[in-house]
Amino acid sequence: MKSWRIWALGLLSIPVAALLVAGGCTRKIAVAPSSVALGTPTDTGTSTNTGTSTYTKTSTPTPSPTWTATVAGPTSTFTFTGTSTFTGTPTNTYTDTNTPTITATATNTVPGPTNTFTNTNTFTNTPTNTATPDPNLIDNLEDGDAQIMANGGRSGYWFTSGDTGCSANISPQSASFAPSAAPGNGSNFATRFSGTGCNVTGALVGFNFLDNGGAAAKLPYNLNANGYTGVVFDIKQNAGQVSSVWFAVSSINTEPTASGGSCSVSCNGHYGMTVPLTTSWQSVTIWFSWMNQPSWAPPVAFDPTQTFGMQWESKDTTGKAFDFSVDNIKFITGAAPPTPTPDCKPIDNMEDGDNQINTVCGRGGYWYTFIDKDTNAWGQSTAYSGNGNVPMAAGVTFVMSSPGNAGSNYCADITGKVGPICGNPYNTCPFVGMGFDFISAGSGPKVNYDIQTPGFIGCKFYIKAASTATGCRFKLPTYETSPTSVGGSCTGASGQCSDDWGINFTGLTPAWTQKTVALDQVVNGGDLSQEGWGMATPFDRTKVYSAQWQFNNSQPGQNYDLAIDDMVFY
Repeated sequence: MKSWRIWALGLLSIPVAALLVAGGCTRKIAVAPSSVALGTPTDTGTSTNTGTSTYTKTSTPTPSPTWTATVAGPTSTFTFTGTSTFTGTPTNTYTDTNTPTITATATNTVPGPTNTFTNTNTFTNTPTNTATPDPNLIDNLEDGDAQIMANGGRSGYWFTSGDTGCSANISPQSASFAPSAAPGNGSNFATRFSGTGCNVTGALVGFNFLDNGGAAAKLPYNLNANGYTGVVFDIKQNAGQVSSVWFAVSSINTEPTASGGSCSVSCNGHYGMTVPLTTSWQSVTIWFSWMNQPSWAPPVAFDPTQTFGMQWESKDTTGKAFDFSVDNIKFITGAAPPTPTPDCKPIDNMEDGDNQINTVCGRGGYWYTFIDKDTNAWGQSTAYSGNGNVPMAAGVTFVMSSPGNAGSNYCADITGKVGPICGNPYNTCPFVGMGFDFISAGSGPKVNYDIQTPGFIGCKFYIKAASTATGCRFKLPTYETSPTSVGGSCTGASGQCSDDWGINFTGLTPAWTQKTVALDQVVNGGDLSQEGWGMATPFDRTKVYSAQWQFNNSQPGQNYDLAIDDMVFY
């Protein structure tokens, strides 16, 4: 400790002893005695001061503080005036700057004085915080700009995209991207993405890992080099009718060649997972080893050494509104847990609002309608989806309707009119219906789906009919019953194919009713049979193409309104 000698000479009617004051501590001080004259003496004696002066000094420094700082990242460095560098929660070491204030009050009583001094010391410490960012943090949006954090060698920017139906309706646009000032998850900013009207592929928001300077080709980023094995992020649904998104990581094998990838056909089938949305913030963890490609995509390997970015996709193509926020995106490291065993039983509950069935266990086909007039000049049946607002024809996207079973948001519904009674020849009988393929084949031949190996016994679904047509046929086209034109093996005479295995329902009502169907031939204890007008075939449970609900010549000229919801295997 430094000390200073301070000599105080006071004339308080009498000479005062010299004083020694040491800043920052209290000591006993030896004082030399002095003579004191007390007025006019009445005698000629000598007064000798042999007493002891006592000094009381009170020093009140700012105590050594404990500083607690909250910063982005696990390591914080603090600098104080003086010499003080520490990490975490420090014990401060500093140099005192003493500015003493001395108040001296002398009271002299013979034979000696008693002097009292007060010394007040003031210390000022100024911390400087230097934050070290977490190298795994991709972006928390708190800088309020369109660039992800310049961290871990990353430097890319956020972007948005929408199909031709909604590109003008999405917000924000890429050119003016900015984080939303609506609160993030416990923070000031988040990425908020909204829009409506998508009718081809949907819309997405995402970012590239690296800044390519505006070039067409993206720059690859190596996840393995940093030990990244997954990602965690916060997400919530703000509004809108779309209740799930597809999270994806773009990589070289799924990225088109024009943007730096190696894919030349059916591109952008990036590896990812479906993320259900909730109306409150939820933290989602996705391990890269858990991800799969969409069912429509040509199978290619995921290459973690050449990735381009991450994105969140609204896959609705029915024009529904979407509005969701993303925040606090961060890589994770370490060994991934075993891939969860998916529940293969749910087929579709339509709550994602799009026209694709659940992308699980190899499935991922799309809803559609089939109408006699699409393929036959004599056809006169009609069909509408989307609460009766979307006229259906070949190539028109199926739109879900609302509400669904038990107050849910969506169901598959078609309305229309069955064509007139059969003409001559027999194969001019009317038909109209809706359904889906279990596996999407795009424009190619249909693909077999095996319901035998997973052990599915049957299926269940809810159904209602609010129309004069109170019955329909549920059927499962297979490889054996389908014509060669769609990939099947049926080569029968005209009109002899498509006698599919199924079951007839009658007496349907406007109230939702659950139906249970054992998926095997009646002779094997199931509920399925052919109608008998076409080629007789076996029912092969390993080669099922589709599930369909159809009106036919048993109800010619009738209006219909048929809805399906909550379909599962059992």
